Amino acid sequence: MSIRKLAATLALAGLFAGVMSAGPSDAATTYKFTTGTYNGTRSAAQQAVGEKTCSGMSTNRLLALMLAVPVHEVGGGSSSYNPSPMVLSRWDGWSSSKNRSLYSHTEYGSYKRAHWNPGVGLWQLDTWTDTVHLNHGQRANTKTGGIYVARYLRDGYCAGLSTLKRRLNSNWYACDQDKCYNTYVDMYNGGSLKITKTSGSEWDGGVKSRSCRWGSSSSSWTCYHYDINNRQGSMDTNDLNGDGSRTPLADDFLSFTQASIKRAAWLRGSTGYDKEIVKAVRTSENARYSSLYTNGWYDGTSLQVFKCTSSCWWSTWGP
Repeated sequence: MSIRKLAATLALAGLFAGVMSAGPSDAATTYKFTTGTYNGTRSAAQQAVGEKTCSGMSTNRLLALMLAVPVHEVGGGSSSYNPSPMVLSRWDGWSSSKNRSLYSHTEYGSYKRAHWNPGVGLWQLDTWTDTVHLNHGQRANTKTGGIYVARYLRDGYCAGLSTLKRRLNSNWYACDQDKCYNTYVDMYNGGSLKITKTSGSEWDGGVKSRSCRWGSSSSSWTCYHYDINNRQGSMDTNDLNGDGSRTPLADDFLSFTQASIKRAAWLRGSTGYDKEIVKAVRTSENARYSSLYTNGWYDGTSLQVFKCTSSCWWSTWGP
């Protein structure tokens, strides 16, 4: 057995005793995340450990487990990628019939970027039973969406090494063959996390909270302006219309939940479209199989956003 293999074996053997080596990567390697990503994920890890723990579990260990996933799931395995919490899925191809309801009015047509990207954020939260009810803005938030990931990985760790690896490898395709597990070992680094914090303080990577209402109603609610142009951190912005192997990357939209229905709305003023386009999905449903309207799509006319510059007003012309 080589020295490198022996070191890796000893690291695995010491996992639950709290003994951890730096792993196979160079000791100088650090993993880049925005300050907001780090702080939001750490808050989720702290909450999960506070709720329930086991021998060897700690906030730093769970934080490393959580952050190892986006290194591969959205960062291509690069330690320097610096993934944005606003990252959106790009691989739900039109050729699959179950994905056609993700395209505006289920058509591969002129409004391609009025597109419902189902995978959201560092962990590409999509159809998990625990997170399917969250809208895009909530899933992008590393604390709001991250707490479900924290509990899932905490329980996997506490159930034993094989369970932990199985949860990583089976839930995230990019983690296959222990990629995320090995990155976690390296990042954890015996408790001295190999993490470099970069600029960007928002826990959700730059999603903005707004107030929305229908028409001139006196009732309003919180909505989220999701604009990738305001993102903090990196994301794949190639092939925006999804004309190649990728699917479209949503133009800026408003995400919100009202009366147990989560919606995304693309407004004329912000997208340049000639109409307001809305997708509606029940909080209990997968967006690929929405039973509302025609797979959830309709043209709207009355959604308004509260805007303020030198004065404040309700606007139908974009966030």
